[in-house]
Amino acid sequence: MSSKKKLHPILAELRSALQGDVPKETVKIGKFEFLLEVPSPEGEEWANSRTTGESFAAALLSIKTPSVATSIRAINGVPTEQLFEVPDDIDKNLREVLMTSPREMRLWRWEQIRLWLTEDCSSAMLDELYRSLSTLQKRQREVLKQLPDF
Repeated sequence: MSSKKKLHPILAELRSALQGDVPKETVKIGKFEFLLEVPSPEGEEWANSRTTGESFAAALLSIKTPSVATSIRAINGVPTEQLFEVPDDIDKNLREVLMTSPREMRLWRWEQIRLWLTEDCSSAMLDELYRSLSTLQKRQREVLKQLPDF
């Protein structure tokens, strides 16, 4: 999420060095193609807030679905913004918030994708998407290691 505030030159230079270096990958599962991208810090924070479980192992297992939800950018070329419409019967105030706040709409959309993954997708498909996301995250760490000296 970009800010309208003027950035210190070092922050502007760092942002410039990272622009365009967000790893993306298309994952083909059957006749479906999922465009995945490493989640933003906001997406990672949202995904972490959706973990459940009493133990570390349980929390690790529960991070898969929300992490994948925040990484899907399109399915068969259809952007995630077009995959879920706000229902007509939703609370009027909530509808207004969603329609006027891009952040709230993004969070709502991630939740819809998470629910779809949980309710309608197989664990094998989720595992494949999560494996691909993990590979993208490793690639991103490699990009960070290769940043130029400032």
